[in-house]
Amino acid sequence: MTLLQDSPRAVELLQSISSPVVAILLGFVVTAVLQSSSASVGIIMLMAAQGLLAFKICFFLILGCNMGCCISAVLVSLNGNKDAKRAAGIHVLFNVIGCVIVFLILMAALDPIADLFLKTSGNDVSRAVANANTFIKVFQVILLFPFMDWIVKFTYIFVPGEDAGPEDAYKLKYIGNRKSLSAATAVIDAIHEMKHMGEIAKENLQRSMEALCHPDKEKIEKVYEQEEYIDYLNQEIMDYLTQANSLELPMSDGKILGGLFHVVNDIERIGDHAENFADSAKRRLEKEIPFTDKALRQMQEMTEMVLRQLDYAFEMFSSQSQEHDHMREILRLENAVDEKEKRLRKAHIKRLTKGKCTPEAGVLYSEVISGLERVGDHATNIAFALRPETQDEIEDFEEEEEE
Repeated sequence: MTLLQDSPRAVELLQSISSPVVAILLGFVVTAVLQSSSASVGIIMLMAAQGLLAFKICFFLILGCNMGCCISAVLVSLNGNKDAKRAAGIHVLFNVIGCVIVFLILMAALDPIADLFLKTSGNDVSRAVANANTFIKVFQVILLFPFMDWIVKFTYIFVPGEDAGPEDAYKLKYIGNRKSLSAATAVIDAIHEMKHMGEIAKENLQRSMEALCHPDKEKIEKVYEQEEYIDYLNQEIMDYLTQANSLELPMSDGKILGGLFHVVNDIERIGDHAENFADSAKRRLEKEIPFTDKALRQMQEMTEMVLRQLDYAFEMFSSQSQEHDHMREILRLENAVDEKEKRLRKAHIKRLTKGKCTPEAGVLYSEVISGLERVGDHATNIAFALRPETQDEIEDFEEEEEE
């Protein structure tokens, strides 16, 4: 600043800035280059204090700085998703609209406003510039806050639609940041992520059976889409568990880590069964294969049993507490599903022999009830994967049931 002050030509050039528009453009360019409105305002404060800038023109330089700081947000959002672009748009609209309103007020009453700030700042020009900057920002917030919903909606005009594709759909909820992998929380986070994966697999199973019983092309496509997500989660969780295995885990976590690998595999297999059911639904839709009302009702009943078994299994797996110990409920449901699969298979053979069922429908029906029974087995595996000590209790339960 001393060099500028000692140069008569520089002083004359700066003091000659009298056009508000030129001042706004100058503030905009300087801030866009520095990418910091705070640094730009700091420079304005020093130059005004040394007499290099007239105080009145500082108001317009500040407005330019406020708009120039939007460049950083815009540049960062260029490689972001649509919400990132909208966030940058909100930043730009908020500052531009606010600056336009303040500009009009300044053009109407610049002299009294400048005098007011100088008086309230004890005729300290540097302090007056700082106070003006603070006041303008606060004034913009108070003025525009009630209209934020409109500003947000306005950004959807410039950035319409939603993001699509794997980069948006495929997300890890709990284990996304590998750089901060902690031995103390690695297993807990993995269990949460696996429950998340399990819920997606369960919903996909339900969706696939709905598409099979009531043919729906959109649901079938959604099943295939979610199956890709499940495969993605399977690979990411496996990689995470492998990485966690190299850490010095607490003894209790180290004991159950091996079981987690089996659980991920069981969940992935449930997803595969959902995909198989979607294939059956697609085949039924394309070939118009009929099912009797009784067959549809039986498959729906068996699906409800398996879904309930999965609910118990995921709760028992993720909580690891006696309060959520659903061992008996799960085992009863497993036995019930096994028995139902046997009964339905016998009933199905009778329908075939009596000609009440077409061969194509018979094949689909057999595949579905067999697949549902295997899903029930995977649910039981998930529930007891981290509880090897319950084996004695399971044997006791089986003996009670036999009696």
